[in-house]
Amino acid sequence: MNGFPGGGTGTGEDREVWRPTGPRWARPLSDADRAFRVVGEVERILFQNRENGYAVFRLKTPGEVITCTGYVYLAQGPGEVLEITGEWEDHPRYGRQLQVLTWNKPVPVGREVAVQVLRQLKGVGVRTARRIVSALGEEAVDLILEQGEAALAGIRGLSPEKIESIVAQLRRHHGVQRVLGKLMALGLSPSTAMRAYRHFGENCLGEIQNNPYRLMEIDSIGFHRADAVARQLGIPETSPFRLRSALLHVLSLNSAEGHCWMDRARWIEGGLELLNAAGGEPVEPRLLEEAAEELAALGAVKVEAEGRVFARGIWEAEDRVARWMAARLQLAPSPSRQFEDLIAAYEQQHGVSLSERQREAVRTAMTNPLLILTGGPGTGKTTTVKAILWCYNRLHPRARIAVGAPTGRAARRMEEVSGHPAKTLHRLLGIGRDGIPQFGEDRRLPYDLIVVDETSMMDILLMDKLLQAVGPSKLILVGDVDQLPSVGPGHVLHDLIAAGVPYVRLDVIFRQARQSNIVVNAHQVLRGQMPVQGGDFWFIEVEGEGVREVNSAIALRLEKAVKKLLADGYGPDEIQVLSPTKKSELGTEALNLRLQQLMNPASPEKREVRFGRKQEKVWRMGDKVIQMRNDYEKEVFNGEIGYIEDIDEEDGVLLVRFGDALHEYDREEWDQLGHAYAITIHKSQGGEYPVVLIPMTISHYVMLYRNLLYTGITRAKKLCGLIGMAKALRVAVRNNRPVHRNTMLAERIVPAGAGAAGTPPAGDPDRS
Repeated sequence: MNGFPGGGTGTGEDREVWRPTGPRWARPLSDADRAFRVVGEVERILFQNRENGYAVFRLKTPGEVITCTGYVYLAQGPGEVLEITGEWEDHPRYGRQLQVLTWNKPVPVGREVAVQVLRQLKGVGVRTARRIVSALGEEAVDLILEQGEAALAGIRGLSPEKIESIVAQLRRHHGVQRVLGKLMALGLSPSTAMRAYRHFGENCLGEIQNNPYRLMEIDSIGFHRADAVARQLGIPETSPFRLRSALLHVLSLNSAEGHCWMDRARWIEGGLELLNAAGGEPVEPRLLEEAAEELAALGAVKVEAEGRVFARGIWEAEDRVARWMAARLQLAPSPSRQFEDLIAAYEQQHGVSLSERQREAVRTAMTNPLLILTGGPGTGKTTTVKAILWCYNRLHPRARIAVGAPTGRAARRMEEVSGHPAKTLHRLLGIGRDGIPQFGEDRRLPYDLIVVDETSMMDILLMDKLLQAVGPSKLILVGDVDQLPSVGPGHVLHDLIAAGVPYVRLDVIFRQARQSNIVVNAHQVLRGQMPVQGGDFWFIEVEGEGVREVNSAIALRLEKAVKKLLADGYGPDEIQVLSPTKKSELGTEALNLRLQQLMNPASPEKREVRFGRKQEKVWRMGDKVIQMRNDYEKEVFNGEIGYIEDIDEEDGVLLVRFGDALHEYDREEWDQLGHAYAITIHKSQGGEYPVVLIPMTISHYVMLYRNLLYTGITRAKKLCGLIGMAKALRVAVRNNRPVHRNTMLAERIVPAGAGAAGTPPAGDPDRS
């Protein structure tokens, strides 16, 4: 029987305390505590993820064999003795299980026990084991783990090589658990402790004890968690490590808002606010000033004379992009040819008639080493790109051409409409699991022409990686400058146009596109005019007494619209709800809970697993999900949409399909995913959906501005519906608040900065 020995539940009034003769192998930590401590021997491992430590295994105790699940480092596997603290849980399918809260591998104590442990090590016989125990005593194993090679120095018959081997084997079997146990005692969760161990290695504990703020190097660990560990370790509140880390955290928050730099005075002020909000004695501004100087001296930040403060990596990226662009602007265009016959041949073969702006774009692309092509929906960007690729290929039949985009969705769409193979920029640059590109300054991309779509999504860091790898290639950047800027730092497309990079803006809506109110209304909004009803665009006004009541009514009306669309034959994969924000009653988090029940309701045929702090959320077979951050190992990137094809309930593994690839996500990786029935407008960039629904409420006042609404509307292909308050729609249309981001890219792109970064174009590929 799985469960608490003696038939009790392990919780509440009926739990029993099992005390067999000899050691107490299982006991409650206290009368009021749900947690129990069990000591036993691993009998069998049912599942083990060596990356994050999650395991399902059977533990043999003197009374019975119990099933344990949780984050445990199993070095030896079967036969390993563990002390587990956990809570009993009744699994609907697998019965009673002990959910691991903490674990420990007891270090053997006693002369004969120590001899037996040492005898099991490779290269250690019984005589050597007894000699070690004779020299070190019954706590020999503990001393070796604590002191390493020094504990064995001077013992007869042990060579340096054998000493090193003994220490390594013992630490592999016992040392990792000791380190992880001590990390968990500092307040780190088992999975976070495992990530820290993988990041820092065997000297993990020493690194963290010396400077706990190095924990911020690990993804998902910010200043506050590192600061809590520092407090437990007794790190002074005025420690230079703490002060410098606070300032770096403030700078990272600034970058997360899209800025490349922040004012130095505001930087120091933000650091003081962060530290003083954490409690303790107020920190003197003088100490933050000194910490700021130290960061500059260490090269972690770049402070310009005007008081602008950059994270070093962002400053270097902006500087390289500026110098590359400045160098390109100095290059003379290729000799002009007569392109009219070539353009006419394209029009005749494809049955299209290009506008004068489109013709200008083709001519500029043929003669210039760099071009930006921009324009709104229905203005013919895709047709223009197809014309450029066709004409360039006619002029240079042996040319090597690459087409890319920031996201998988945008790349697939570009491939479909252009007829040319397309890749994500991460795949084009060969960015591996470590985030380092295969192509860069030392190894350039092997192409003569590179076309990049959805450039408005590119932040300064990605643009830097691309330009380092471009080399002499001709580069065409395509994007809608009126859309939202990148999620990451920078306002690249806007800044390049402002700096005078050659560009062509398509502004004529073609006749076919004018038949769509989606296209017409996108341009209406861009001009500050209210959208018009009818056809493929509609607005449903919802009224009520108060904002909360109206928001509830909007949510219900949104559900009604989804039900109607489903009844009309649209699939869940064709309907996309877009919200300006994640939080609030009409944010993506709340809407996903509602929409999942409509688009993918529970059924006996669909396996599912619960998660969340209160187990209020569920992953279910068929769920539509979105990748929340780049996973270079899986090659799945931020913003990509996928579907859960299967679930292993016992092991907690989700099988998720993104495009043609199927990927496994274990419990530790669940935070990479989110439900995607509703996503933010920012996350929708680069994607198109047959049907888009957008809730409009004055509760989203801070997010109600023209570019955001414009971006949301332009994601729709067949139908676009706005549901909500007329006042909110009017505010969004009239609010032409410019997107302001602290960057210096446009100012840096001047001919005087050219020279070091640019490489002259190779010229005609057919002559090379």
